Amino acid sequence: LEIYQKSLPSEHAAIAKAMENIALTYYMKGDSAQALTYFRRAATMYKNVLSSTHPKLEKIQDDIECVLHGNTP
Repeated sequence: LEIYQKSLPSEHAAIAKAMENIALTYYMKGDSAQALTYFRRAATMYKNVLSSTHPKLEKIQDDIECVLHGNTP
């Protein structure tokens, strides 16, 4: 993530994807709070760099809901 943040524009889909992957890792380790933080950061970035109809936006929102309800994203 740090390499992406240093080498890419501050709002980039690759950074959002890295955050999403970090969120999944935290969730699988049982740290829902950290997972939500990274999922939400990824969602915000995706909203800024993708079209409003991009399927990734729906997927990341579903992932956030899963974490909030204790389900597996």
